[in-house]
Amino acid sequence: ALLFVNRLWTILLEDLSDSGNGLPDSLKARLISIGIWVLRRTEEIREGSEDDFSALIEISDAIRKGL
Repeated sequence: ALLFVNRLWTILLEDLSDSGNGLPDSLKARLISIGIWVLRRTEEIREGSEDDFSALIEISDAIRKGL
């Protein structure tokens, strides 16, 4: 699951940083910030320095509901 989340957010971050992305800059900035946090958190969980998945689940659920 961590690998999937990492791959998904890497793809999303690449798209969000592309000049052709038509989202408003403020929304792109917020999503990029979330994406960076998600990548850091998945790395912490993978390394074993963190073991709480609840925040990742909450973020993913909130974004899913917003789509």
